[in-house]
Amino acid sequence: MSYTVPNKTFDDNKWHTVVISGGELGGILYMDGEKLVEFTNHPNKFISLVKDLNNMNIGRIVKNNEVSSYFDGEIEYVEVYNKQFSHEYSSKYSLNDYREILNIIHGEESNNILFAGDSITHGPLHTKGYRSYSEHFNERIRGEAVSGNLKSDNFVINTGVSSADTTHVLASYETWVKTHNPKIVFLTFGMNDCATITIDEYKNNLKTLVNKIREMGAIPIIQTINTTNGSREEQLPIFMEGARAVANELDVFLIDHNKYWSDLGKSVTNAWLGDAIHPNEKGHLEIAKLIFRELQLDTDDSYTQNLSYPLAGNGTAKPVLDTARKKYPEYSNIENKEPVVSYKVNREFYGSDFIDRTDDMDKIKSLNTGSIVTRFNLTSSQSAQTIISLSDSKDSSKEVAIGINANGTIFLNGRTDNGNSSFTTSRSGYNDGVWHTLVMNVDESTINIYVDGENIHSTTNKIFFSSLNLPTHLSIGRNVHDTGGEWFFNGAISYVEIYDNILSRDEINNISSKIDSSNNFAEIRNKALENGVANSWVLVGDNSTSGNGATYGYKNYGEYFEERIRWELRGNPMINRERYVINSGVDGADSESINTNFDKWIAEFDPEIVSIMIGGSEKGTPKEFEANLKEIIEKVRDIGALVMLQTPVLQENDITEYVNVILKVAKEFNVPVVDHYNTWIELEKSNPHIKETFLNEDYRLNHRGHLRVAQDMMKALKVFDSNSISGGALVDMKYEETENPTELKNELLDLINKAKKSIEDNKDNLYIEHLKSALVADIAAAEREIEKTNSTIVTVSNAINFLNESLRSFEEDEVDYGCDVNKDGIITIADLALVSKNYNKNSEDKNWNEIKIYDVNKDTIINNIDIQEVMKKILE
Repeated sequence: MSYTVPNKTFDDNKWHTVVISGGELGGILYMDGEKLVEFTNHPNKFISLVKDLNNMNIGRIVKNNEVSSYFDGEIEYVEVYNKQFSHEYSSKYSLNDYREILNIIHGEESNNILFAGDSITHGPLHTKGYRSYSEHFNERIRGEAVSGNLKSDNFVINTGVSSADTTHVLASYETWVKTHNPKIVFLTFGMNDCATITIDEYKNNLKTLVNKIREMGAIPIIQTINTTNGSREEQLPIFMEGARAVANELDVFLIDHNKYWSDLGKSVTNAWLGDAIHPNEKGHLEIAKLIFRELQLDTDDSYTQNLSYPLAGNGTAKPVLDTARKKYPEYSNIENKEPVVSYKVNREFYGSDFIDRTDDMDKIKSLNTGSIVTRFNLTSSQSAQTIISLSDSKDSSKEVAIGINANGTIFLNGRTDNGNSSFTTSRSGYNDGVWHTLVMNVDESTINIYVDGENIHSTTNKIFFSSLNLPTHLSIGRNVHDTGGEWFFNGAISYVEIYDNILSRDEINNISSKIDSSNNFAEIRNKALENGVANSWVLVGDNSTSGNGATYGYKNYGEYFEERIRWELRGNPMINRERYVINSGVDGADSESINTNFDKWIAEFDPEIVSIMIGGSEKGTPKEFEANLKEIIEKVRDIGALVMLQTPVLQENDITEYVNVILKVAKEFNVPVVDHYNTWIELEKSNPHIKETFLNEDYRLNHRGHLRVAQDMMKALKVFDSNSISGGALVDMKYEETENPTELKNELLDLINKAKKSIEDNKDNLYIEHLKSALVADIAAAEREIEKTNSTIVTVSNAINFLNESLRSFEEDEVDYGCDVNKDGIITIADLALVSKNYNKNSEDKNWNEIKIYDVNKDTIINNIDIQEVMKKILE
């Protein structure tokens, strides 16, 4: 049997691939992806039809001892398989690139693979904190064996940019593609092109991209994209046909997601969409699985191939409660000025808790002029976060509330019985993770807002507390209206004070000194978030950074971090979405291997910022580790990049020596460091289960551990928001059931009784008033938590931490007896005699701790000023 393909000539000086397949399907011949021959009536006829074989030749025929039909051209390869290819695989294998693609994916060598596309490739938001399709692909080829090869130094780069079309990738080809030296480039465009350019422009752009990719020695793969329910539903199929036409014309391997989704129909695929256009986490997993099938990665032993939502993780675990005491700025008092109310808050708020100070409402509700002073720190971008509010809860919109908006502007909401004055400052960005001192001065006609000593806003539309006729609540951290609390604060507040007169410029300047001058992450943070400038990160490290095979389908810490800086903090310019994060963590890597492979693992990507997280897998001595680490830092700086260090997390073995080296080198080289190791040691004191919760049995970070590392990394860089997708707000981490935590509530109840007893036992003492008030307020908050039916382990634990801190401050802080130095409850000549007796004593005296009570004005010396102060009180 012989056959000649009619009307086809192939002597065109181009490479062609032919697949001839015989078996149950009959005879099949494909060339360059196109079926040319099919004999369905000739099944099971192939080489075995030839009897008495005695010659096998490439490039000629030997028949009857005569040689003929010599090939006059080039042959790259000939392969014979022992089973028949299906039509699908015959089509794929006859494409010139497909065999090489499989060799790259399944071979032993490591390569860079790049995904370029629009928001669907970018993958934020609609995946709700779960992985995008490129992240699943990354896990499959780096974290799992492929054809027996485990290649964790296969690097996958995602340069998809939300809102992009083919014109954008062409304009930024160097930074989107070429810089990363990929061997395979996935091109997934069309969703935006169909709304921005013509079909001819789209096809020409695709052709140009294919040619540029081939010119750099890489292989392009064109992907059509999912179906849509939106306004582009009519145009998108035309552009997807255009993608197919370009792939056919230029002999490019095509993965046709659009056809796959169309064939399944909307009754199936609608559940895979996050909106009318973008796939959700399920849709991204389906996109990944089709890629797996097309590239022969859909093996039964693949964990990623067998994933489905909801993710199972590794079962449930106890939550780790953040019980470590935090440091807050020193309190800034104003000399010779007493506030009407003063609250030393020193607390983190979590977007649902608050401090109720309604007991002090009568002290401020009649104020027509005065000042509010507060110091705050937050990174959250949720809308309308209240610092302090006086409100009428009988009404839906009556309050005087000051707080922070999503973009970091300061707001005043003054909606009262006597008029309205609501404004937002033009200056923004005060949710930058830095401590800020805010002063609102209200005089007879004007409101002035000062932040860190600078007057940033003025208005003559005056409103203050007296404008509310019948207030019902004074709250820190929330506003209250007729249906309950709203506008909850999600950050830290150091203190809040209210004065019955306005502060002078000198007084404002004196309390507004910069608090965070020691923030050594500022340079990196500013570089990473520079507006209108593209940049890239490289995260280098060992298993803890790669995250391979350990997160059960959840994101690793680098993927959470990328969502934060490349999407949630993107701002307006589209170029801000070009903040690429490249995970070059390699399983088993140590300082020596990173040093040796510096060019391939770091320098090749031309990064602006490099994060180094090593020390947990070191094979050498601490001294050798130190030498390697120093050399790596110097190399990073030599390529013009900023560097930050991260200590490893707890390990099975004691790695304290290596952690100490990291901290020592960080100090010596003035490099900022995120110290996970010592943070976890501190947490372990009250969370002995921390390793079981955050680590797998082999001491690798699990999905919960990666989220925790991402959170601490973002906190160090002052970009963390617990209510954000990147902060884990939407991801189910499979913690143990936290409903009705009875045991913890009993502990909280015991603490409430202890706090009440402490107040009772000390009722005759002159404690610092605001500490006692704070304790009373936290007792009330704890009692509210006891009564709640939807309490969780976290909320009850927060209540315990808050009440413990208040009780500790109340019991430990120095008592201020004022001029009543003999503590008898009345100021008399006896007090004057004691002060006079210790005249001229100062803090240098050995018994100063016993006599310092006579230093009435607390200036470390007992002198005439103290005597005059006591005499003044006696006369009064």
